[in-house]
Amino acid sequence: MSILNNLKKIDLKLIAEELGETVPDNSTICDIKQLIENTDLFKTVQDFVCGVVKSIVEDRTIQESNNQSALDMEKIKLAQLEKEIELQRLKNQSLPGERTNGFGAVLLKRSDDGQLHPIHYMSKKTSLQEKLSIYEL
Repeated sequence: MSILNNLKKIDLKLIAEELGETVPDNSTICDIKQLIENTDLFKTVQDFVCGVVKSIVEDRTIQESNNQSALDMEKIKLAQLEKEIELQRLKNQSLPGERTNGFGAVLLKRSDDGQLHPIHYMSKKTSLQEKLSIYEL
């Protein structure tokens, strides 16, 4: 059984290039495998080629693992940003009637002619907690 069985095309291509071979872009897996098996190094020093295979496969799997970890971190950061945006949106979102509900008072003074004239205005918007406590009354 050949050490080249069950390898991905990218691994075979890297192995062939490591052994000094030029791999055409349109090569198939079988073409690359045959190219490697026809090299002098493969025929004479299979232990060396086996080490190259292990090294290349290990490097690729480590790189894929690192890429996956980076992708997972980016997904976590994106999810966290989405939660922060949602939280900020909820903070900024007003409840129905929130802007119209509140307390207001006008201090009036009766003038000499008997009419009332405002002399001071005061108003306060109610928060959610104040609304709940007011509604409970």
